[in-house]
Amino acid sequence: QSLGLHRPTVLGWGLGGAVAILLAERHPGSIGALVLADAVAGGRRSALPAAAMLHRLGSVWVTPTSLAGVMFSPLHHLEQAYWLHTFAVLPPDPVTHPAIAAEARLVAGLVATRSLVRGLGTISVPVLVVDGSADRIVPPANSASIAAAIPSARQIEYRGADFGAIFEEKASFVTTLEQFTG
Repeated sequence: QSLGLHRPTVLGWGLGGAVAILLAERHPGSIGALVLADAVAGGRRSALPAAAMLHRLGSVWVTPTSLAGVMFSPLHHLEQAYWLHTFAVLPPDPVTHPAIAAEARLVAGLVATRSLVRGLGTISVPVLVVDGSADRIVPPANSASIAAAIPSARQIEYRGADFGAIFEEKASFVTTLEQFTG
């Protein structure tokens, strides 16, 4: 409200999806719609990535550049190159690696809890749940369980897209988002 926004559409990608769910559950009157991209809500229906992916996400060598190969499917090399170019202009810093590793631990901890999943049925705003069918970081089963638990949810799965589905299928996603927010 301090920004002058009245019930905005909130988009959360990855761990940001859990933050957006928390916002919708704890402050139901503050948002007008919710878009969850490659999100996890926790609970027994949540799916963790493969063990090798969990290890990679927690590695001391993890960087945005090292993750690019798993965030984007091979079919979307131009989107991957653009994303890499965006990060390539940033100087190395001591924050990025610990932040990525901490995010991986938070998501793993979130899967083990039911704190968010219990309130999904209380979300009454329109919800768009988006994922890529080839997502190796946040398995698509998470989107299906979130969409099934929220009465007002609509799910879109981009075939062949990975964790970067909203970038890989940008034109379609933007059109869908414009239609969704009307």
